Amino acid sequence: MSEGITIFIAVEGIDGSGKTTQTKQLGLHLKEEGYSVATIKFPCYDETFFGGAIADYLNGKFGDLKTVPVQMAAMLFAGDRYEKRSELLELLQANDLVITDRYTASNMAYQAAKVLAAHRNEMLEWICRLEYEVYELPRPDINVFLDLPVDYANRLVRARGKHSYSDQVEDLHESDLTYLGDCRSVYQSLAAGSQGDGTWITVSCADQMNKIRDPIDIAGEIAHELNPLLIKTGSSGCHGQD
Repeated sequence: MSEGITIFIAVEGIDGSGKTTQTKQLGLHLKEEGYSVATIKFPCYDETFFGGAIADYLNGKFGDLKTVPVQMAAMLFAGDRYEKRSELLELLQANDLVITDRYTASNMAYQAAKVLAAHRNEMLEWICRLEYEVYELPRPDINVFLDLPVDYANRLVRARGKHSYSDQVEDLHESDLTYLGDCRSVYQSLAAGSQGDGTWITVSCADQMNKIRDPIDIAGEIAHELNPLLIKTGSSGCHGQD
C-alpha cells in the first residue's frame, strides 16, 4: 500500500448473518498477512448519546416500525457514527486497513426497507446525503455483504441470547421477519450495484444444501475475494511497519 493510503472495509448483512464473527476473523487474517488493522462496531450503544437512543428505539420505546418516522430512525444511526467520526478518522490515518461491523449501508438497507419500493431510491439518496454530506463520514472502499436467508438468520439470533441493550432476545427489527426479508432485498440491490458505495463482495452464508456454512469456510471465501482487491489497490502494509 502506498504511504498514507488505508482501505476501509464494511461488513454488512441482516441481523444474525455473522457480521461480528466475520469482522473478527477478517481482522485476524489480515494481521497474520502483515497488515496493521483496526476494527470498530456500530451502533455504539453504551458509548454515544445516539447509541443510547438507538437502544431505546430498538426496545420499542419510540413506537413500532410503522409509527417511528423513517428519517428519525436514520438520523439516530447516522448520528451514532458522527459521534465516532474523529475516532474513525484517526484509525484510518494510523492503519493499513480499518474494518467496521456495520456501517452506512446498514442504515440504507434498514430504512429503505420501510418504504414502498417506488420510493426506495429517494430514501437511499436522502440517507447518503445525511451520512456523507451533512456528517461528512468517510465512504467505505469495500462492502462485504453476508447474505443469509431470514429464517436461518433468525435461528442464529435466537441462539445468541439476549442483547446487551435489552432484556429481549429479539429487538424491534429482529422480531419482524417480513421486514428483515425486505432489508435483505435492499442489501442485494445495493450489492448488485443499483446504488451504494465502493466495491461489493457478496458471500452466501448458506450452502447449496441449504445449510448454514461453517464460519471458517465463510472467512476463507472472504479472504479469497478480498485479496485481489488489496493487490489492485497496491497494498503492502506500510502503516506501523519498520
